[in-house]
Amino acid sequence: DVQVDAYTVTALLRAFTVASSPEAAEAAWVLWAELEAVKPGVACYNAMLALCLEYGDDTRGLQLLRCMMDRRMKPDECSYNSVITLCGRAGRIDDAVEMYAMMKVKGVVPSRITFNSLMAACVQSQSAEDAEGVMGLMRGVGIEPDLYSYNALMRAHAQTSNADSAWELLEEMRQCGVQPDTFTFTSLITASSKVEEASGEPPGVHVCSAFISACAQEGRWQNALEVLRHMQGLRTKVEISDLSSDGFLAVGAEGEGLQANTVTYNSVVNACAKAGEWRKAREVVNMMRLQGGKAQPDVITYTALISSYEKVGKWEEAMLLLEEMDAAGVQ
Repeated sequence: DVQVDAYTVTALLRAFTVASSPEAAEAAWVLWAELEAVKPGVACYNAMLALCLEYGDDTRGLQLLRCMMDRRMKPDECSYNSVITLCGRAGRIDDAVEMYAMMKVKGVVPSRITFNSLMAACVQSQSAEDAEGVMGLMRGVGIEPDLYSYNALMRAHAQTSNADSAWELLEEMRQCGVQPDTFTFTSLITASSKVEEASGEPPGVHVCSAFISACAQEGRWQNALEVLRHMQGLRTKVEISDLSSDGFLAVGAEGEGLQANTVTYNSVVNACAKAGEWRKAREVVNMMRLQGGKAQPDVITYTALISSYEKVGKWEEAMLLLEEMDAAGVQ
C-alpha cells in the first residue's frame, strides 16, 4: 500500500469538495471511512466539514464535530464556523447557538465570520431580534459589522416587514462607512413593499419610493430619476421580481400609474443638487407640480433646488426661487 501523509489526504478531500458532484462526495466518504481507523487530524476533519457545507449535510457535519470532541481533539475556529453555518442553513438555530456557546467554553476565539454565520442562522429562522442580539455581541468583543453582517440584519427586517428599522440600518451603514450593495437595496425594497395598507397608497408606491430614496442617498441620481420618470406609467402592483439582474428596477411597463409623494420627489431633487445637476433638479420640481395632488414643493424642495443653483453660480435664479417660494406660500 502507498503511504500518504496528512497534507496529501487533506488536499485530496478538498479536491472532492471542489469537484462538487455526487460521485466525488461519495468517493470522499469512502476515503473517510478508511481514514477514521488511523485517526485523521483537525485539518482532515475541516476538509470533510467543507464537503458537508458544499452539499448541505448538517447531520454529518454535527457528527464530525462531536466525533472530534469524543476523540479529545481540539476543533478550531474553522471547525465551529462550518458547523454553525450548516446549522443556520438548515434552520437549526438552537444547535448553532449551542456550537457558539461550546466554542466559548473551549476557549476558541470567535471571529467576524463566526458572528456572521450565527446571524445568518438567526435570519434563516426569521428571528430579527436574535440577529440584532448577535450584532450586539459582535460589537461587544470589538468586532465591527461588515457588509455581510448588515445585509443579514437587513434581510431579517425585510422578513418581519420592519421598514423603519431597515431605513435606520441603511443610515447606520452610511455613518459607519459600509457601502450598501444590490442585496441591501433589495431587502430595503422588500421591507418597504410590505407596509400596512392603512397608509392609503397603492402597493407599488412604497417599492418605487424605497428604491428611489435608496439610489438618491447613494448618489445614484440617474437611476432615481429614471424610476421617478416612469412611475406614472408603471402598473399599480410592483413586485420584487421586477428587479433586473443588476438590481435596478425594471421600469417602463404601461399601466394606471403611480403617484410619488413629496418625500420621494425631494430625495431625487436633493440627489441631483448634490451632483451639481441643477437642470435635472428643476425638472424634478416641474414633474412634482405637474403631478399635483399631495405632492407639492415644500421648504426642503426649494432649499435643495436653491443649493443646486448656488453651486454653479446662478445667484440671480436662486433669488427668483426665493420669490417663487414666497408666492407659493411655502415657509
